[in-house]
Amino acid sequence: MSTGGTAIDCTDEVHPDNVEIALEAAMSVGLDIAGIDFVTPDITRSVNEVGGGIIEINAAPGFRMHTHPTEGLPRQVGRAVVDMLFKPGDPSRVPIVAVTGTNGKTTTSRMIAHIVQTGGRAVGLTTSDGIYIRGTQIAAGDMAGPDSARMVLRNPRVEVAVLETARGGILRSGLGFDRCNVAVVTNIASDHLGIKGIDTVDDLARVKAVVPAAVLRDGASVLNADNRWTLEMARTARGEIIFFSMDESNEVVRDHVRGRGRAVVLRQTPRGGMITLLDPMRETNILLAREIPATFDERVQVNVANALAATAAAIGLDVPLARIRASLRTFSSAFWQTPGRFNLMSIEGR
Repeated sequence: MSTGGTAIDCTDEVHPDNVEIALEAAMSVGLDIAGIDFVTPDITRSVNEVGGGIIEINAAPGFRMHTHPTEGLPRQVGRAVVDMLFKPGDPSRVPIVAVTGTNGKTTTSRMIAHIVQTGGRAVGLTTSDGIYIRGTQIAAGDMAGPDSARMVLRNPRVEVAVLETARGGILRSGLGFDRCNVAVVTNIASDHLGIKGIDTVDDLARVKAVVPAAVLRDGASVLNADNRWTLEMARTARGEIIFFSMDESNEVVRDHVRGRGRAVVLRQTPRGGMITLLDPMRETNILLAREIPATFDERVQVNVANALAATAAAIGLDVPLARIRASLRTFSSAFWQTPGRFNLMSIEGR
């Protein structure tokens, strides 16, 4: 073709024997898309009859001769390639967990990623510390915005994305995704006001509320039942509402469960606080909060709350309770796991 040949489409005239030979040739070298150069006096007749054969198998065939032949019917080969790569009904998304709030976003995101990753799935994680793919940091710095989210979502190795979603990125460029499977709002507080026109807690809550409003219909919004601003988000949040609370007697939670909802609470027992799943049929103990190393024997209450949120998010992803339990038992405040969050340092042996 490059030296003056003429492209004549004869797709409908190729003999079935020749088609089968071309298919076998491509498959024998492991190609599902290939250009087969056939030399034969008559392509409409079997090479077994008239002679001929293959002189080249091209792993990167050109499309122009097919889409714009000199003679014959143009063929939409690009469409055929796309249809082969992405079959009707094949999943085109990875599950996305978006974590927002004022405090606890990073630790909660790390807990969720740890739960999912110990279950054998490749996690892409964005936090205010950096971007991590399968536990390996690929970028450092504040990466809790939409550009970082898109970087994770473009990575072909990622099977589940856990995205810390800060208000700065939302105000600057919106969300890095159209919909998410699970949204988590840890809390809304007066920290960090007076930045980019966000001067009141109500202003901040309105910005954060866009995250649970972006949940898919069959997803879940995980909301803090101990915080009045996150409670108000239940009116606009999409998907199933899963509350979490440090107070097992929280009336909002009790009413929600009586109305056939689900919640994760800290239930007090003689052995300490028990992370418990409440649903209309039963109460299921998951694990004692003090069993999670990052809670320092339940003394670090903020990490207990973060564990409640992470547990609820994992439930929203349909992670088995046994996997959640086993994973949280191995989540610590070691620097490699949660840098800058309650890390214990040994200085001169002290």
